Amino acid sequence: MRVAILPWGDPEGWKYVEYCFKNECVEGFSTLSLLTSSPEIRPNLILIYVLDTLYNNVEHTNYEDLTSRVRDKVKKYLCVSEELDIKIEVLPGIMKKRKKELEIIFRANPNDTRLKLLHNTYLRILEKINAEPENNTLEILVDTTHGVNYFTILTREAVLEASAMLATHGKNVKVLVFNS
Repeated sequence: MRVAILPWGDPEGWKYVEYCFKNECVEGFSTLSLLTSSPEIRPNLILIYVLDTLYNNVEHTNYEDLTSRVRDKVKKYLCVSEELDIKIEVLPGIMKKRKKELEIIFRANPNDTRLKLLHNTYLRILEKINAEPENNTLEILVDTTHGVNYFTILTREAVLEASAMLATHGKNVKVLVFNS
C-alpha cells in the first residue's frame, strides 16, 4: 500500500511545469499529475494538508465554513481523476494581514498543528490499513514540493512519528521524503 502526503501552500500562483520520475515526464499543475500517472508510484491514498490561512476573504459565518471554503478552493487545483482517494485536510496556521481597514489574524500554536497532523495522518492511514489487512507493506511518500515554511517541517515530523506508530501494527513501513 502506498500513501502520499502533500503539504500545500497557496496553489493560486502555481504554473504548469514538467515533473519527471525516472524516465517518465508529465506536465502538470502540481506533482499530483506525476504521482497519479505513474503506476510505479501511484498512491492508494493521498492526503493533502493545507492551512486555514489560504482563505483570504472575511465573508464566512464560522470556522467550519472557512475550512469548507479552503477545501473547495484547493479542489479546484487538483487536476486529477475524481476516482482517486484524496483527502484535503485544513489545519490551523499563523498569519497576519491587512485588507483595507480590516486586519485578519490567524493565531495557531505550531505544536497543536503538528499534533493535528500526527493524529490525522495516523488515523487516515490506519483506516486504509484496516481495509486491506492482507497488505503488510506500507510506503509513505512525503512530497514537500509545494509546502511552505514551518508547515513542511511540521508535516515531515508528524509523518515520521505516525509511521513509527503504524509500524506497531505489524506493517513494514518505509518513508520517502522528496521535493521536486
